[in-house]
Amino acid sequence: MKKVAIVDTSIFCNFLDIPNMNSSREEVFKEFTRLVKNDTSFLLPMATVYETGNHISQLSAWGEE
Repeated sequence: MKKVAIVDTSIFCNFLDIPNMNSSREEVFKEFTRLVKNDTSFLLPMATVYETGNHISQLSAWGEE
């Protein structure tokens, strides 16, 4: 059976390199690379996309543009 990894908001924020939410970026990419090599499928829930978009929209409030 093929493995499936669910991508949550914290992982997606690291993957997209969102300021103040990317402290584990290197580890995320290492794990992502390992999973890709193991032929894992990825599931990106719409809730994760919406939450990440919300974090991006709040960057200007934190002084990040």
